[in-house]
Amino acid sequence: MLISQKPDDFESEDDDFLDEMGLLVCFGTNAREAAVKRILGSGASLTTLKKGEAYARARGDSRSKKVLAWK
Repeated sequence: MLISQKPDDFESEDDDFLDEMGLLVCFGTNAREAAVKRILGSGASLTTLKKGEAYARARGDSRSKKVLAWK
């Protein structure tokens, strides 16, 4: 398990370990768009998520999906 409050922490190309993660789940944050795109793929925006919403991407998926984590 890897937890961070900022996707910007994983913006570097040295962070290839992200490819080994089985499931990525990201909740709302004001992270830079470049970091979010690298982690979740194009189309994901963490700044527009509502309470309980997240983006998730399983290993092997090319794009992330918006999911409802709780109501």
